[in-house]
Amino acid sequence: MVQTKITIIAVLTIIFFSGIPCEMYGISSTSPWWTHFTYLFFHGNIMHLLCNTYALWFCLDRKRFSPVIIIPVYLITVAASFITSSPVPIIGISGAIFSIIGINLSTIPTKANILYTIIILTAGFLVPHISGLTHLVCFIMGFISSVIYRNIKRFKNDYC
Repeated sequence: MVQTKITIIAVLTIIFFSGIPCEMYGISSTSPWWTHFTYLFFHGNIMHLLCNTYALWFCLDRKRFSPVIIIPVYLITVAASFITSSPVPIIGISGAIFSIIGINLSTIPTKANILYTIIILTAGFLVPHISGLTHLVCFIMGFISSVIYRNIKRFKNDYC
């Protein structure tokens, strides 16, 4: 898993320092459809990149996550971007991080995890220039996807 995290962080860093204008690839209510697939890889400034990198490293630091989880999380985040709409371009991988937090909370619903999730979701609505709605939708979709996946897996083990 460490190799997967390092690869993701390296790709994000290379894209950031390549000088590609992130506004062009962010999603908004007026952006082209293909930006829903690219916005996760772009960050507005170095602090944005560092905060998302730290959160990604922290959230994926679980032994139960295999590299295979990255594709479903990416697809959940892309789907969430089609649900939410913003007049300002949205960029960054934090939506995927919130999908992972939703998966974590559905598997380990401790009081500490619930409190932490409430605090960071609330902060997304209170802090300017953060898309709290996108974070919330990604979190909910990650949580629901995890519950559905576990029930399907349990059904297959019990009846197939």
